[in-house]
Amino acid sequence: MKELALNKYAHFFEFTNVPKDSYFVRVRSTLSTRQYDYTLRDVAVPEPDAQRQSHVALRFDAKLRPPPTNVAPTSVFPLIFGVLLLVGFFNYAKILEFVQQQIAAYRGIKKPLSTGQSWDDVIKRSHSDGQSKRTRS
Repeated sequence: MKELALNKYAHFFEFTNVPKDSYFVRVRSTLSTRQYDYTLRDVAVPEPDAQRQSHVALRFDAKLRPPPTNVAPTSVFPLIFGVLLLVGFFNYAKILEFVQQQIAAYRGIKKPLSTGQSWDDVIKRSHSDGQSKRTRS
C-alpha cells in the first residue's frame, strides 16, 4: 500500500516498477463528513505495461452541506420571566413603592400627607387606629 498526497500542483502519480497484477486506487479525504457530502470510490487500474501508459481519472466532488436550520422547540416564557426579573432587579425601589401603594389601597389606607412619612409609618399608624376603633366598640 502506498499513499500519495495530491494537491493543486501534483495532479498525477506514476506506478513505477510494479509487478503485473490488478490494482485499485482509493481516494481518501481529510474533509469532515459533517460539513461536506462526498463519496469515495475505488478505481481499477489496468495492468501496467512497459509499452503503453494508462491514465485513470479520479473523480472527487465535495459539496458543502448547508447549516442546519431547525430550531429547538423551546418556550418563550422563561425568556419573558428572565426579562421581568432583570427589570425588577434594577428598579426594585420603584416596584417596592408600587407594591406598598397597592397594599395600602387594598387595606383602605390614605396616602401620607407629609413627605417625611414613610409607608411603614402610615401602615403602623393605620393598623393601630384600626385596633383602637375595635376596642372602643
